Order: sequence, then C-alpha cells, then structure tokens
Amino acid sequence: MRLLVVEDEPRILEIIKAALERAEFAVDTVRRRADAREALANTAYDAAILDLGLPDGDGLNLLAELRPTGNRIPILILTARDAVEDRVLGLDAGADDYLVKPFAMSELVARTKALLRRQGRVVPKSVLEEKLYGIDEELESNAVPVHVHHLRRKLQEAAASAEIHTVRGVGYLLAETKG
Repeated sequence: MRLLVVEDEPRILEIIKAALERAEFAVDTVRRRADAREALANTAYDAAILDLGLPDGDGLNLLAELRPTGNRIPILILTARDAVEDRVLGLDAGADDYLVKPFAMSELVARTKALLRRQGRVVPKSVLEEKLYGIDEELESNAVPVHVHHLRRKLQEAAASAEIHTVRGVGYLLAETKG
C-alpha cells in the first residue's frame, strides 16, 4: 500500500516514514501543502497522513480542496491541535481519523491500517496490475487472477476473518467473512 505523509518537521517525518516502511508500506513524503496537492493529483495513494500546520498554509485547506473534487482518499490528520473543537473541525472537513501529537508510533501504524481496512471498495484489476508490476515488466493476462486464487487459499488456511470476492467485469473486493 502506498502512503503520502505530509509533515513539515524533518525529524518527525523521518521517524514516521521509517515506522511505516517497517510496517511494509511504500511511503512518499512532502513538507509543504503545495507539494502535497501536486503529489495527490499525480499519484494514486491508498491513504495520506496530513499535518495541519504547514509552512505554506493550513492542511485543512488542502482537505477542503480535495473533498469537493470527489477525491475520497482516506486521510488521517496528525497534529498538535488537541482541542475538541479542532478535532471536530478536522473530521467535519473530511478527515477519516484524527491523531494528536505527541503520539505512539504503534498507534499511528494501527490507525493507518484501520483506515485502509474501512474502505471495502472494489479494486479494479488494472489498479492491482499497476500496484504490483513495474512499467517494464511483462504481465500475463491471468497473473492477477492467479495471485488472487493463491491469496484466497492462504486466507482459508489461516482461518482469516476476511475473504476476496470477484466483482465480474470490475475487480476484487476484500470483505469480512459472514459468520
């Protein structure tokens, strides 16, 4: 899963990036609102972690720009603004979660994983191909269905509480097992 982290403090950014990479995320980082806007316009991220106090403007303004355009990327606000009013404002502006600094890195990683689980959206086969294979890699037409078959088997063997559904002509959906 590919994440964008928007944080102006270099040391915090470095620590967050390292922790998320240890959790096996691909992480891109930017330190300014303008760079975040450009990154989000040009790259299909699975989620973003957004600081509000950025040197070129408020992160809430970036959020306010994204949501009306239909961009539904899951966003976790990470900020020192800890008043209840600030948290409500952030969530009402379209954030999916809100974490106050200082924070435990393990909580940030867990909240990021939870954001990604909440989506429950159908992922087109073409998106999976794009995320899994490089530009120069030759891809067999049945590569994704074969991988999905193996994943289904591993989920069953592990008695997982999730299963992969095929949405014909559209893609795949990960959903909780009905039990």
